Amino acid sequence: MAARLLELVTAQNVVRGLRRRKKLPRLPRQLPPRPVERDYLHDVLILLSPALALVNDRLVHELKGLQLEAGIRDDEHRRSDAYSDRVDVIMDGVRLEYGRRVDPRRIRGAAQEAAGKAERFNREQVNRQFRQLLHVDVVGGDPMIEGMMRAFTQENVRLITSIPARYFDEIETTVLRTFRSGQRAEVAARLIQDRYDVSASRAALIARDQIGKFNGELNKVRQTSLGITRYIWRTSRDERVRESHQELEGEIFDWQGPDQPPEGHPGMPIQCRCTPEPYLGDLLAAL
Repeated sequence: MAARLLELVTAQNVVRGLRRRKKLPRLPRQLPPRPVERDYLHDVLILLSPALALVNDRLVHELKGLQLEAGIRDDEHRRSDAYSDRVDVIMDGVRLEYGRRVDPRRIRGAAQEAAGKAERFNREQVNRQFRQLLHVDVVGGDPMIEGMMRAFTQENVRLITSIPARYFDEIETTVLRTFRSGQRAEVAARLIQDRYDVSASRAALIARDQIGKFNGELNKVRQTSLGITRYIWRTSRDERVRESHQELEGEIFDWQGPDQPPEGHPGMPIQCRCTPEPYLGDLLAAL
């Protein structure tokens, strides 16, 4: 039974009306946290942009010279070693300079800001749903939520930091492979840009997925704290909804009981934009 929600219903003097109608009002769907995702991606790309600038400044414009310098040596093995050593030195300098330009505190700040925006967005969505029933806000501050925000920040610092680190490793591998295959410096430069585009796509995936998962976790904590034990699966009702989730639209699942969706609760599967509508049938039965 949704005990705390029942108390709120009683306190707001809406029990009589609910008993008389014997029907609970349909709660509005939550909006997915797209504005938070966009803001987070914007901040992550700002942190990533110095990586491309440094690679272009320190490596790309030297590619032709490096190939010519290595090419004058009279032994193919020595040419390869000389080129590899020089690329290693340049990339070590790039990594060091990136660490100077992008302070770890900026990365933590971006993750903390995203956590705060996601928490506030979710709080408003949950309150918006229940205002139609109770005409008051049902959720506010919660120490457990603060712990979840800290965990989100810690995990996302790790994820954000991994993007440029992986990009630099991929650049170094790409340049060396290009040289050893005998391709021109222009080819390496183009591939370097391609690798950055891949890194930017990876950042977009992280932003969408992390905010969506956090939103899903917040929904679970907030609804169960109200005593809501079940929810109705709701999709975003557009062409991007995956087929397996379209099939779940309108289905009722347990938050913690045996009847749970196979891929996890709304927002938890990768890049899931679905949301849980609180199931109030238990409340009506209790009344």
